[in-house]
Amino acid sequence: MTDNAAFFAGAHGFSIQNLQFNTHQTTITRSSDLDPALQILHKNRALEACHTSKTAANAAKCKEGTQVEVIKDITTWADDPDPPTKSILWLRGPAGGGKTCVMRAVASIYHGRGRLAGVYFFSTRVPGLDNGAPIIATFAWHLLEVIPALVEPVLQTIRSNPTIFDQSLEYQLEKLVSNQILSVPPEPPMPRLLVIDGFDECRDPQERAHLLRIIHSLVTPPHSFRVIMASRPEFDIRTAFDLPPLNSITKILRLEEYDISGEIYQHLSDEFDRIQKTHPAKQSIPVGWPGKDTLRTLTRTSSGIWTYPSTVIKYVDNPRRHPGELLKHVIDASSNASSRQPFAELDALYKIVLEPPDVDILLMKRLLHIVAEITRLSSQSFPWPFIKCLFSTSALDDFLSYEKGTTEITLCDLHSVLSVADSDPPYIHFYHKSLEDYLCSPERSGKLHQPRGDTQADIMTICAHHLQNWNSKLVDPNANLEKVDSNLSSSCYLWQILLVNEHCFPLSIWDFDTRIISIAYFGPEDESLPVPPEIASVSRSGNDQVVPVPSLPASPLAVDESKTLQSPPIIDPSIGTTPSSVGLALEPAATTSLSHAPSSSTPISAQDGAPTETLSPETQPDLHPGEAAGVDSTAGSPAADHDSELFMGLAGSIFIWLVIPFLVVSFAIHIFMRTDIMGDM
Repeated sequence: MTDNAAFFAGAHGFSIQNLQFNTHQTTITRSSDLDPALQILHKNRALEACHTSKTAANAAKCKEGTQVEVIKDITTWADDPDPPTKSILWLRGPAGGGKTCVMRAVASIYHGRGRLAGVYFFSTRVPGLDNGAPIIATFAWHLLEVIPALVEPVLQTIRSNPTIFDQSLEYQLEKLVSNQILSVPPEPPMPRLLVIDGFDECRDPQERAHLLRIIHSLVTPPHSFRVIMASRPEFDIRTAFDLPPLNSITKILRLEEYDISGEIYQHLSDEFDRIQKTHPAKQSIPVGWPGKDTLRTLTRTSSGIWTYPSTVIKYVDNPRRHPGELLKHVIDASSNASSRQPFAELDALYKIVLEPPDVDILLMKRLLHIVAEITRLSSQSFPWPFIKCLFSTSALDDFLSYEKGTTEITLCDLHSVLSVADSDPPYIHFYHKSLEDYLCSPERSGKLHQPRGDTQADIMTICAHHLQNWNSKLVDPNANLEKVDSNLSSSCYLWQILLVNEHCFPLSIWDFDTRIISIAYFGPEDESLPVPPEIASVSRSGNDQVVPVPSLPASPLAVDESKTLQSPPIIDPSIGTTPSSVGLALEPAATTSLSHAPSSSTPISAQDGAPTETLSPETQPDLHPGEAAGVDSTAGSPAADHDSELFMGLAGSIFIWLVIPFLVVSFAIHIFMRTDIMGDM
């Protein structure tokens, strides 16, 4: 050994080629000595797309005892010995629902049983896995492992055509799989499985359509594979599985239909227990932390989506911060999304989903925020049948004065984070509560954020439009009152909740005559109801902020007598009411002057030269309780003036807080019961 070492002493600038070590019949060779065809196959496959890759080793996995039911349903289908009428199983589910964990578990099960013919995990986060170019080469590599008889025929095909992977996928499938399957002994009694995950993360929809044709070829003769695939329910994928030839051979499992709240609760409990026992500050963490109530709250907030509890645990499990403090941040983030940003992983997921290509971002933002705000209000204020009606895609189009189909088209790529239920009518709801928190936080959602006040102003403006529209159509014998009534019932509900419960009255509609609500209840012939002084006294502002209705009404005498209460503005609800788009086109119409100076008659003047009419005391509306038309009943006594002012203020307060809400709710229920919408549900 010394002589051999001395032989190389001082040697430099040389290379060793074709090096080979022989030890007890074991030969180790350089990779350059591998079969050139095998090298070509290795170069063109996607190693990280496999369930045994380094990426898979570091990825989240199903914890023991979780996702039991869905895995059982998949394996029952895959183990059915009878020739299947459904040779494709599609597991569809929302973003963050745990689809990839389920698919990794299924791949491991059938790899151990020797039935796994191929695996491909798409991913937009791993370079090269956002397209399907390597999919046939990757499947071929797996086939060589599970069917040794294919090795020589496949490699010989590559030797004779080294550029085969520059050809189409159909050509690759024919030469490397279809033709070779016929040359090997028959398959075992149970067909082999191909597992494809994250199909929606193949970025190009046209390429996805191409791959679905390839998948169809893999499950039809001469092949006898069964394919298990998982993805978000994106529009093009849903459409493909709803149409021939895939619809008749595909079994669909919906991940959101599995109740995993118990699994999430137990997972959170186990993980918090682990943190309590291993954290450097464990001595200061109380026994039983964080408590059953907190676990229930977190489980409920998770909404059946594993991303949320997984992100919570990752955030709280920080050895350099006290877990109690971090958990408080999580709870606060749910109630006040702007306070903290512990959900960077979840935010990144939403950023990807909520920015699909070729979509009107402003339109999508408006729809999302309106759905989010009405969802928030509905949790405490609305009957479920009404919400189900208002949240249908067609009802939203009608309510927002959009062309039919606008809502469905705009939201068609968001089915991973919101559901358009397969019902008639289909209603919209968010899969996950944290999406509402995300949209409400300017730090987290960026350009998709919209202040709640702007959304409420938008909704109130839409309500004013429909109330005005209904009022104007009462005198039209050809009006479609059924359609108007549908929008009117929605407007009455929303108006009452936002005005009374939320104390919201945006300046963008300060000209709206609220007596229309009273007219809607009593009928158009009775227009003698007073205008609430809080609304009549709202002053115009330079922006479109939401003005809370004051708890005590302003005195009717405080109304600026130079202002007039105009009929409702002409409002286009399809535009929205963000501060940059609030310019309202007011319809020239007769307006009522709120003058309290003693006079024998009070003229109802017109704006911009419209005709005027002087009403007699018998026909003039009673503007305030105790105030005869054109007669100052309290003149001549300062004390009487003061008492009258207090009386009228109190009466106005009672009217707006008790009478108006009662009228609105009663009328809305009356209208709602008259429509066919209630019958449909």
